[in-house]
Amino acid sequence: MKKKLNKKKKTLEDLKKFLLENDIPKLRGKPQTFFGIAKQPHYEDVLTNWYAFFLDENEEHNFHDLFIQSLLELIQEKIGDIESNTQQKKELRFDTGFTCVTQKTTLKNGRIDLVIESTGAAIIIENKVYHFLANDLEDYWSSTQKQSKNKIGIVLTLQPKPYIDHPHFINLTHVELLAKIYNNIGSYLVEATPKYITFLNDFHQNIINLSAPVMNPKNLNFYYQFQQEINELVTYKNKVREYIEEEIKKSFSILTEKEKLNVKLNESKGNLGKRITYFEHKENKDLMFTISYHGLLEEEHLIRLIVELKGKALKNKEVYGKIKFNDQEKELISDSFYTSTNKAYAHFAIEKYHLQESEIENLGEYIAEKLEEKGFISIFKKLEAELETA
Repeated sequence: MKKKLNKKKKTLEDLKKFLLENDIPKLRGKPQTFFGIAKQPHYEDVLTNWYAFFLDENEEHNFHDLFIQSLLELIQEKIGDIESNTQQKKELRFDTGFTCVTQKTTLKNGRIDLVIESTGAAIIIENKVYHFLANDLEDYWSSTQKQSKNKIGIVLTLQPKPYIDHPHFINLTHVELLAKIYNNIGSYLVEATPKYITFLNDFHQNIINLSAPVMNPKNLNFYYQFQQEINELVTYKNKVREYIEEEIKKSFSILTEKEKLNVKLNESKGNLGKRITYFEHKENKDLMFTISYHGLLEEEHLIRLIVELKGKALKNKEVYGKIKFNDQEKELISDSFYTSTNKAYAHFAIEKYHLQESEIENLGEYIAEKLEEKGFISIFKKLEAELETA
């Protein structure tokens, strides 16, 4: 039952009670895959080509007949309904060699995703990921020159499809097929090429990612049950973020007035704007203070104070090694500055601080104080002087 939303704004005590009385679901993301990195996780042609590769017994993966035997076994488990409807027993034999043809042209100039064909039998596969099944299955069936008892059609989908509008086509899911393959894989691993075991595992994970919902019904129902409370908590968090951003601006005002720093406030845009603020040198934009504050919204209460160089200021790093820094300043200089190959930006000096709640309450003063007393400002001024003479 969904709780009827009370439109009255919740008090802090209401929100606190909600948090204490409910376990917030932990939402886990899906593991990344080669397919996801390549931005091709759901391309039907790409997945079909992978199936064709693994089905080919002669390919260098050395899984031999693992895929074809697993597919035939799964077909036999599903084939009962077709046999009863057609009064004809299927005779699918692929023990004398076969070919895998992708995008095979039909009699009506259509394209069959994958045809597995031996001398006496054929399997016609229409691979569906997100698209609707609007294919001419009869054209596919008629275009494959085998007797009905020696061929079968498969619509391969992410989710089960209860009805296929053709008496000789059955539905298999990608997950079912991969589950059958992994159930049979044991003895094949001895000769399989290690690289392709990794590829198969990644292919399998990609299929799981595609088949599983981003959010399960239980977690989705939790949101709708407590929609008002959750949205008000999001608003509350955004208000805390706004407070942090205003305090950082306050620290900027303190520093420019007290230290006479020649800097301007540069607020980041987009998602980065919710994590980082820059105090950029007015004349040399390649020198700046960077305030990374996203950690203040997390349990760690973390802030990072950084003196950053970028662009042209990174062309000749050796000149900074000649600057005389005192011991306190040296402790702030990043160990990776001189070894970093990043040509866009590099942290010259950095320190992180875990803040108490009382320190967050006076964040503007805290940032200004740390930048001043810890040596950040003196480092900044020495870099400024070096860049002026360059």
